[in-house]
Amino acid sequence: MPVTSLPTLLLALLLDAPALWRAFVLQDLDVATALTRYLIAVAVSALMIGALRRITASYGAEDPSEAGEKDDAMSVSVDRVHSPGRRAADRTEPPPAVPVPAGELPPAPVAALTAGDGRG
Repeated sequence: MPVTSLPTLLLALLLDAPALWRAFVLQDLDVATALTRYLIAVAVSALMIGALRRITASYGAEDPSEAGEKDDAMSVSVDRVHSPGRRAADRTEPPPAVPVPAGELPPAPVAALTAGDGRG
């Protein structure tokens, strides 16, 4: 990171703010001393921001061209298996309807009446 970039200069200003305050507002510190401290703070902040960028550089998104070079993913192809058709024993037409007299419920299948109760 360049030393004269805006984030570097602002961080240096933040780090040297107490010395600049004492030099320009309270006037109990020499201005040359405060500005020397500011130049040292610029160098320190450039190193700090550079180190932070190096640490966080690996967390960024990869370029699509580089992503194609890595062979971490496995590609799988699935062939669709077609069913051979219906069995000869299967009915092709629906079961015949049972006539129900008016006002009565249709008969329930026996398996539905005895399923799950364990009494048979």
